[in-house]
Amino acid sequence: MAVTNTVVTGIEWNVSRGVVAGEEALNPTPDPNSATGFVNPTEFQWENTTARLIGGPEPLTDFWVEGRVYMDTRTITTADPPAENAGEVTSDVVTRSYPAWSLESMTFTSNLTDDWVDSTNPAKPKQYEGPILFKLNDLVDPVAMNSAGYSRVGIQDNGAQFLGFVNGAQFLPDVPGPAGDESFYIDLETGKGFCWSNTLPGAATPGMSPRWANCGVAKDPAEINTDALDSVDDLDMEAAVGTWQLVNTGTYGTVYAKTEDGWLNIGPLQLGGSSPIVVIPEGERKRYVSGYIYSLVFDQSRFAYVPRMSGETQDTYEGEISITETGWFPDTPHDPERDIYPMDSVTRVRPDGRESVTATYTTTLTTTASYTDPTTLLPVAAPVVGTCTIYQDVYQPTYNWGDLIHQLLDLTYFKHGIYH
Repeated sequence: MAVTNTVVTGIEWNVSRGVVAGEEALNPTPDPNSATGFVNPTEFQWENTTARLIGGPEPLTDFWVEGRVYMDTRTITTADPPAENAGEVTSDVVTRSYPAWSLESMTFTSNLTDDWVDSTNPAKPKQYEGPILFKLNDLVDPVAMNSAGYSRVGIQDNGAQFLGFVNGAQFLPDVPGPAGDESFYIDLETGKGFCWSNTLPGAATPGMSPRWANCGVAKDPAEINTDALDSVDDLDMEAAVGTWQLVNTGTYGTVYAKTEDGWLNIGPLQLGGSSPIVVIPEGERKRYVSGYIYSLVFDQSRFAYVPRMSGETQDTYEGEISITETGWFPDTPHDPERDIYPMDSVTRVRPDGRESVTATYTTTLTTTASYTDPTTLLPVAAPVVGTCTIYQDVYQPTYNWGDLIHQLLDLTYFKHGIYH
């Protein structure tokens, strides 16, 4: 008998909260060289979500896409002469395996490209139409992966994060930061510090999907100027980049780090033990999550308001504010019993006429696979690149617009007859 082996490599995708979409869902293309019998899908649809006008965005959680290299080996066996069925196929089997591979990059982009940044808080992550994207396209060196290990990108969903710094000694010896720097994030929901890790701390073997791993806060208290200042205005603009300064006295201080662009708010901190303890005092919690900003996604709309306690005279009045600039209508501070409201008035309410807008995300995984060619039995290092697309429909909030106008006006001073 004669045996012929054919090897096909590709990227196998795993999409959370998603299903196969497009023509691939309705009419999958047959592929005799695939272990599944069909061409591997590359189009997916995430679950729908909505955009909100008030109270911040509808949080996007657990939306990610993973990719890994696969190898399908098709073995065709034919009968040899003098058998009566000489030349006929007696066996046709395709098996899937997962070779060792290295991650070179995994990009993740969106068709919604307007950056949305809170100018009053430079530590707030840059957002793209609301969602905060994480990707792996800034790797300095390829990352060796387990044979069946996935690499993951997607929408960041882990709450507020402030950029900070971490001592190099806190990194595992073989774990550089992104693009080789030594940076970490402080999650303000938990107060934990996360550094970039190509291996999970404590993992027996490398090759886990690169991710932010809990590494603790490692800034040496001796390197922080703990002679607390009374005000952010007292920060020394001439201080060296990398300087840390504590602002405000009391149980908690707020740490600022000097960057090339100025002082960056690292977050609340309390000194203790051999390293600072990042804490979130009650009443100071902040949460910035990924979510679609209505006025940027539904950009045919027009919404505006007059900020609270606006100027009393024509000279001091600065005019209305579009929620394209602020993200949504503010709903705090709000204490009707003490006549405290988040806005003076609502001036424009014009919804977008579309029912939904589709966000399109594209990820490209670039790898090198290492395996033994079953025909020549020689080692092979072959590039394997794959791209997939994920769609997500963003819907209008289910408002009765008349009721919404009344709800918004109830959050204003002028509706309650309070003028200033």
